[in-house]
This record gives sequence, C-alpha cells and structure tokens, in this order.
Amino acid sequence: MVLLNLSFNDNGKKTLNVEIIEDVMDEIRRERKTSMVLADEDIEEYITLDIVEGEKMDKKDRTHFMNTVIEKKNAFKADLC
Repeated sequence: MVLLNLSFNDNGKKTLNVEIIEDVMDEIRRERKTSMVLADEDIEEYITLDIVEGEKMDKKDRTHFMNTVIEKKNAFKADLC
C-alpha cells in the first residue's frame, strides 16, 4: 500500500495541496481582472454584463462586445485548466 502525502508542512501547520492550487487559481483570476482594469477595456460595460445569461444565448443574439468577452473568458479558462 502506497500512501501519498498531499499536504505542505509549514512549521507544523499543514496545508492541503488542493488548497494551495485553488489559491493560486484565484490569484490568477484576480490578476486577469486587474489587468483588464489597468488596460481600461470597457470596464463600465463589462460590469453590467450578465455573462451567465449571455452564455446561454445563441451567439448571433449576443452583442459583439459580449461575444468578445465570452470568447476571452473561455480562452482564459482553457489556459488555466
């Protein structure tokens, strides 16, 4: 029987590797949104978008901006995974 230690020991405090990975992924997501704000990529319009509803719609029924945002989001997800 082989046991895997999937934790990191930091001076007696154990942290699961999964928690570390989730924290890194959250930081990458925050970094993406920060870079969008700094690049001034139509943030006012982005904030008002309902991306969840937009993803349910047909591509032809969405605005050009929403299509662009959803495509960038999907590309980001693919790179992140």
